[in-house]
Amino acid sequence: MVAVLAALLAGFTLFFLYSRTPAWRQSDTKMALMQVLIVVGPMFGMRFDRPPPERPAVMGGLGPDQEAAPDDPRTPRVP
Repeated sequence: MVAVLAALLAGFTLFFLYSRTPAWRQSDTKMALMQVLIVVGPMFGMRFDRPPPERPAVMGGLGPDQEAAPDDPRTPRVP
């Protein structure tokens, strides 16, 4: 039992050290694991939602074919 735990700890330590190297960052194994996680993740509730679309910064005024409501604040004040 102690030998199994020692082997697991050694394997985890070696993988941890290897995962910090440039060879791991550019490897096909890493990309394959990421694709598996993206496929398997939704089965456990992890969803990758797209961000909402950006809203325009400024709201436009009335168009040429639109009439303003009587209480519309965008209409000019008549003295």
